[in-house]
Amino acid sequence: MTAIIDSWVLLVVTLPNSGATVRMRIWRAIKTIGSAALRDGAYLLPAGDEQIAQLRELADEARQEDGQAWLLNVRAANPEEEAAFRALFDRSADYAELQAALSEARKTLSGLNSVELNRLLRRHGRAYEAIRTIDFFPNEASTRAEAQWNDFSRAIETTQSPGEPHALTRTIARRDPAQYQGRLWATRRHLWVDRVASAWLIQRFIDPHARFSCGWTVRPNARTMRWASISTARPSHTWVSAFHLKCCYRASASNPTANSADSAPWFMRWTLAAFRSRKPAALKPCWAVHEGA
Repeated sequence: MTAIIDSWVLLVVTLPNSGATVRMRIWRAIKTIGSAALRDGAYLLPAGDEQIAQLRELADEARQEDGQAWLLNVRAANPEEEAAFRALFDRSADYAELQAALSEARKTLSGLNSVELNRLLRRHGRAYEAIRTIDFFPNEASTRAEAQWNDFSRAIETTQSPGEPHALTRTIARRDPAQYQGRLWATRRHLWVDRVASAWLIQRFIDPHARFSCGWTVRPNARTMRWASISTARPSHTWVSAFHLKCCYRASASNPTANSADSAPWFMRWTLAAFRSRKPAALKPCWAVHEGA
């Protein structure tokens, strides 16, 4: 049975016949915010604070243009009517259209340069966000669309940076730090502060006698990587992710016998602050150890 939400908000608006420009502007705004048309001049939305404010603004604009507008709170009389209201906001068709566009766009990625790839990503990103913003009742269609959008974004990232490691959702066994002592740890070129901080964590909490090498000329196959643990990318390399190291550091910082977070080097404090503003899946593995090194 469909649960009845608290209320809906209904905008009833009429505009002068002479105001074609105003009529078109208000109609486009009504469509943009995701309103459902019950009939000509009657538009429904779930009664959220943002939606009420949006419809109130449109009602004020209509009155300023010599039109009439009423904003009404309504409630479904029964579960069947509630289901009918919700069905008006089913975005499955919009998501299907977006997914078809993403599938076609993906076929062209290999022939585009970096500027064109970024432009394509922004264009489809705006389209996806526009639908997601007005998807008031997400369902399986929204879940599938999100998965395809994430896959499309990763495909563009892979095309632009083929040698970079990428996140992959799968279970990876944790490694024993005792097996990684006195090793040579290597990383790819263009060292930045996040990998400097991770090197500090490796030496402090995993391998006190670690040696480090920057400027790896061989690109390890990182397609089997995951961001949250120590894992094996291929037989000759073991990666440590920045996110896992961050967790090690936070755990140690809470230990009375360890240094506090405030006493960490500036690059460690800076990196932790940066990590807090990023999704874990966006964090890439950063250092590898040569087996036998």
